[in-house]
Amino acid sequence: MQDRARMKPTRLGAYLLCAILLIAACHPGRHDRMVAELANLQVLNQADSLLTDDSLAQALADYFDDHGTPNEQMEAHYLLGRTHADRGEAPAAIAAYHDAIDHADTAAGDCNYRQLCRVYAQMAKIFYQQNLVKDNLVALEQSIRYGLKGKDTLSAINAYAHKIPSYKRLQMHDSVIYVGDILFNQYYQSAYKQFVSRNFAAVIPSLLEKGLKRKAKNFIDIYERESGYFDSLGNIMSGREAFYNYKGLYYETVGRLDSTEYYLRKELTAGKDIMNQNMASRGLSKLFLKKNMPDSAAKYAIYSYEMNDSVYAQMATAEVEKAQNIYNYTRHKEQSIREKERADKEHLRFIILGTTSFLAGAFGLLLYRRKVKKQQEERNEYEETKRKYRKLLQEKEELNNLAKNIMDEEESNRAKLNDIIKEKAKEIKQLEDKLNHYNIDTLNITDTLENVYKKSDIYEVLEPKIKKGNKLSDEDLEKIENFAQQNMQSLYSFLESNNLSDNKKRYTCFLFRLHLGVKDVSNLLGVSPSYISQISKNMAKTLFSESGNSKELKKELLKFDRTDLISTNI
Repeated sequence: MQDRARMKPTRLGAYLLCAILLIAACHPGRHDRMVAELANLQVLNQADSLLTDDSLAQALADYFDDHGTPNEQMEAHYLLGRTHADRGEAPAAIAAYHDAIDHADTAAGDCNYRQLCRVYAQMAKIFYQQNLVKDNLVALEQSIRYGLKGKDTLSAINAYAHKIPSYKRLQMHDSVIYVGDILFNQYYQSAYKQFVSRNFAAVIPSLLEKGLKRKAKNFIDIYERESGYFDSLGNIMSGREAFYNYKGLYYETVGRLDSTEYYLRKELTAGKDIMNQNMASRGLSKLFLKKNMPDSAAKYAIYSYEMNDSVYAQMATAEVEKAQNIYNYTRHKEQSIREKERADKEHLRFIILGTTSFLAGAFGLLLYRRKVKKQQEERNEYEETKRKYRKLLQEKEELNNLAKNIMDEEESNRAKLNDIIKEKAKEIKQLEDKLNHYNIDTLNITDTLENVYKKSDIYEVLEPKIKKGNKLSDEDLEKIENFAQQNMQSLYSFLESNNLSDNKKRYTCFLFRLHLGVKDVSNLLGVSPSYISQISKNMAKTLFSESGNSKELKKELLKFDRTDLISTNI
């Protein structure tokens, strides 16, 4: 009885303590202070100050989760994401932005759509930095949507403009031009002429790629006149010298090669960073080759090659930094989990079973996320390897053409170029081996050449005729030619560079690349299987120095375009 009597005041004290804490938590003075802290942090953010106090940002997010409106909750988690981003913790920033989106009440009449627009814009920025381009485009589309809904025209225009580098990275020139046209219309309709015009330079290469020279000149003129980036002498501000390259490319397209040389040299002189040095020297090499000056072309080709090494080293450093950021974030989260587990064991023993279940579920989720993350990282690595592989193939072909044109008296340049070509061939072989190591099915890559073929019109033409053993018509052969030109770019260029003009040989190569056998190819081309076998043997020797048969030829042809991805979704 005495023990029971002693327990009553203890329980009563506990209840009183809980009540005091509850009152303190709900005290109006504290809420006002937290609202003021949130406003101050937003002011710093809008002033573009570096946000590094993650403990304050986390405390605000935790507080408003329990005591704030949906708009306050969204803003608090957004600022937490901005803080993580400034600290270089990309995964944590993305998680905070997702929390901000989840807290937004888009069905409410007072929903802060402008804030939601900024959340998606910042999320898109991190996706781009992490080379998740498709995720970046999805986030930008949402940013545009909520910017327009919140009547924040400037932010919507900004999101539109940020689509350009993503589409450029995907080599989707039509999409770049489409966005450029939207911005061009906005230039004449909105009050933000200078801001809009500053995005025109990035559209110029895609316009020239599609032969839209007059429109490209219009974009150049407006950019120079309205952007505010140029001084009275026409020199662009530091850090934007890539524009000289674009302008030089325009003059090359219209045949004014002296003007091209002037602007490329201007980029080389003014743009001291590695990227400008690489772009300018590479452009000068191509220009001098076009002007039939192979010695000068060789000089700048060698310099460009040296710059390439620095570019790749810089890219590798950036990748290491990304990995370090992910590691830092993971370590921070693991430490937080350990601290939470200790607190649970010490203060919440009566929910051990529930906590154990939660941790088991969290561990399972963590394993799943790690698996997905690893798959995404492998896919990113695969795509980057593929991009380098294609680039090296193109560079090797250009250097081969250059080496053929160097005059006899420049043996030193010829020797240097031959050494570079050998090094390129070695790198290509290493990347080829690496690409062949990837399991495309495991990476869930669906847009390989084989899958593009199965989804194309040419598949519907070939399959019935293969089954019936029918010959292809001239119209069918033209469709195969067009398909190969668009989707077998490496093989098509290779056959062109080797002057393989015999149509039956060319179509044999294209059909072999699509995994067709000798009998099927002979039926489709209306010749005998022995004829296909004979020309296969000849082509193997001519193209690959192989004294083999159709099987050996096919083996070599299957190496082409194995990893080419065709971007058709705009």
